[in-house]
Amino acid sequence: MKMTQTQPPITLTTVLSRRAEIIDANLSETEAVMMNMDKGHYYGVEDVAKFIWDALAEPLSISALCDRIMAYYVDVERAACEQDALDFVGQLLEENLVDVHANPPTA
Repeated sequence: MKMTQTQPPITLTTVLSRRAEIIDANLSETEAVMMNMDKGHYYGVEDVAKFIWDALAEPLSISALCDRIMAYYVDVERAACEQDALDFVGQLLEENLVDVHANPPTA
């Protein structure tokens, strides 16, 4: 999926979280569905995609997201994790399922 010109580029420091308006439900430990009422679309995710969706319940940078993925899925290489995470969250952003935080929360 291509990003529109109005969206800022996503980098490892980009902080994202799920949009509060998105309805989601777990189907199992490894599967979930989400509904974007604005678009009238629903989406299914499983495995790592569900892990990412769950992690984005709170604002999180892509780098911190990769830290969590690598801690859970120990056989993942950092470069591959970062690229895959950037690609997937780019799709979430394109589908208006996540919000970008311009001023990320401080710890």
